[in-house]
Amino acid sequence: MPTERVLADEGVSVHRLMERIEAIDTQNGLPFAWFFLMTHGQWVDPDVGHAIAAGLRAGRVRLPDPDAAVLLAWPDKPYLF
Repeated sequence: MPTERVLADEGVSVHRLMERIEAIDTQNGLPFAWFFLMTHGQWVDPDVGHAIAAGLRAGRVRLPDPDAAVLLAWPDKPYLF
């Protein structure tokens, strides 16, 4: 688990958020682990997902195509467990 909850603080750039989620994935040894920690573990604030989705739509950041597809579909029908 991350040492602290990942939040989309006011004014934080989407690039900084990407660094933080990529660190989570590396730490866990699983790609897209951050998404599951967001939807299932409450370790990643949903606003992070929304910010990264907006960054993807604007072409400011990239994710692997399958991950991007899941994340871009999530804001339309967001779910948390």
